[in-house]
Amino acid sequence: MAASKSRRPPVAERREQLARELEKLEAEYEKKTRRQYKTDEGFESWRSRQREKIAELKDELSVLDDPGQYNEIPLAIVAEELGLTLNEINSIAGDGLLQISTRTHSFFGSRITRGELARLHEVGAGELLRLAQQELNEIFADAVGYFHAGDLERAEEASKRMDARLI
Repeated sequence: MAASKSRRPPVAERREQLARELEKLEAEYEKKTRRQYKTDEGFESWRSRQREKIAELKDELSVLDDPGQYNEIPLAIVAEELGLTLNEINSIAGDGLLQISTRTHSFFGSRITRGELARLHEVGAGELLRLAQQELNEIFADAVGYFHAGDLERAEEASKRMDARLI
């Protein structure tokens, strides 16, 4: 039997991703020149967007280094807290199963509040994964069950998950 590949901690994995993204963005920022744009405004707009992206990534790195002082935490910390991988937490976030409080250019750059993290702990990692992996017919069956039980809030949430999957 083949040895299983050990999982890297999500925060360490995210730090590596951020370092690669920063390196790429900073290299592009230094390499591109005004001549590559039709107007000064276009060039300055691009430079401004690049600076914003770089600042967002550096901000996320700073939160990953010292999350204790922040109420909103990156999904990598959430994944680590719940014992999930980055891909699993991204799948859960993409399915609308957690309340994003701050969103940057990707789900991985998104943050949730500590209150939402407490709710996710109550739901449990296993249940979150189960819900994220449901097929449309399973979500529909849950929605109907919630509706019949009078839990209109959960029925609506399930309906929104179905709509998001159809897009």
